[in-house]
Amino acid sequence: MTDEELEHRLTAVENRAQSNTHRLDELGKLTDAVNGMNTNIKLTIQQLENTNKSLEIVTAQNKKQDDRLTALEKAPGTFGNKLWWAVIAALVSGLVAYELTMLLH
Repeated sequence: MTDEELEHRLTAVENRAQSNTHRLDELGKLTDAVNGMNTNIKLTIQQLENTNKSLEIVTAQNKKQDDRLTALEKAPGTFGNKLWWAVIAALVSGLVAYELTMLLH
């Protein structure tokens, strides 16, 4: 092998080494970007988990409020029924008392 051939081969190897170094640098940047995205995804997942926990708490609170509201809505109906029957009983008692007083006079 002549000096000229060696020089030509050495130049080719240097060019290839420079190209490979450039490609490795680009891959390093790409790897850093992927790692950054992975970190962001992990943070997003943690935030979603926290949001889901908060949503579960709010849902449980809403369920309790719904149950309380349903009970409150039913309460006046129950009270109204009792009041209605008390009024009817008072009227019937009044009529019976009136009739008895009229019979006794």
